[in-house]
Amino acid sequence: MKITHHSNNTFLVEDKKVKIVCNPDENFDQNVEFATLSNPEGGTIKGETKKILHLPGEFEISKILVKGIFSNSRNNVIFKIVADDIAIAHLGNITELPTSQWFEKLGENVSLIMLNVSDEFDAKKAKELIEKIDPRYALVTGDAGQFPKLAEMGAQTPEDKSVNLTRASLGEDRTDILLFS
Repeated sequence: MKITHHSNNTFLVEDKKVKIVCNPDENFDQNVEFATLSNPEGGTIKGETKKILHLPGEFEISKILVKGIFSNSRNNVIFKIVADDIAIAHLGNITELPTSQWFEKLGENVSLIMLNVSDEFDAKKAKELIEKIDPRYALVTGDAGQFPKLAEMGAQTPEDKSVNLTRASLGEDRTDILLFS
């Protein structure tokens, strides 16, 4: 599986056969199997897509399992996507730390999260959330003013805008935090 950061909070997820875009913005213009939109009000889709998910629920599209759950507020949907036997979660524009019920709905074994930091959801909250989910990778976008605090925690800015995941690459018991601007 390959996850590529495009711009803002937009990520392209590619498994062996399917392309999925999470939170496409006006700069994203590719054809995908489906799109997830964290804001239930919708977003921008320029390329062709067979399905747009923007509400909570459980879905199976082209053998990809998707679970949408509201964060604490009802204005942000978090999507857990399971492809190639790897679970990833796009946390959208989360603004507060989730409740324990939310963690139960998300489930365990999330290998990668995509997280947007802001003044509302700062580096301290991001660190706490990353520690609770305990993924192997945290891909962080958003307010670059929060990045120095995350860098103090070991976050790095990769040269490449993408991450390749395989079951074998997820063996280490640590979280790599990658910053994308």
